[in-house]
Amino acid sequence: MKEISVLDHRKIVNPNVELERLLRLPHLYAIYNKPFTPPTTVGKQLMITSSEKHSVNELTLKYTIRQLLKNPLPVPCEITPQDLLTWPGIISLLPPVQKGQRDTQELIRMMSSILQELEKTMGCVFQRNNKADTFEVMCPDCPLADLVKQLLSEACQNGKNAEMGCHILHIEHQVKRSPRYSRIHTAVLTYLFECLETNSDIITVGPQRYIPVS
Repeated sequence: MKEISVLDHRKIVNPNVELERLLRLPHLYAIYNKPFTPPTTVGKQLMITSSEKHSVNELTLKYTIRQLLKNPLPVPCEITPQDLLTWPGIISLLPPVQKGQRDTQELIRMMSSILQELEKTMGCVFQRNNKADTFEVMCPDCPLADLVKQLLSEACQNGKNAEMGCHILHIEHQVKRSPRYSRIHTAVLTYLFECLETNSDIITVGPQRYIPVS
């Protein structure tokens, strides 16, 4: 024998109550079947959140570009801000372009600004004198590296440089004689010398003094 517990019981006065409820449902659907309009304060907050999702985190972008340029994987010796917009590691950080040419130009200006800052602070790129929108990437195979190795070999052929190594400032002075690198930054050469040393192209023999390997 089973025991049945009843929590609520009511006397049905109208036996058609269920039918009447079903007849009222279409009217309820008509009321709720409309686009939801949030309150003004909530709507503003939603707009801010949406805007943040489609904005660019410049710090994250700068860090990513710096890491990609330091990556041992092959990187072109010359890049432009437009090139960065096609790099897989960068595309995922960019918002969808919805306004066509205007948005693209804004992103290009941002990329150019980031590259210019990396040139001054890190030295991993150098903005070409004869090509305003072109940056040379500092690596053992870049054109500046070939010039530096040539100048270093010439400077270390005899004299005290052959024993003590050539100072980086002497190489910087010689490099600036080239119209292409007349405004080279010390940070760029310092970064390049580190790359060449890592690649076993040069050897450090003293503070900021180097000799070529061959």
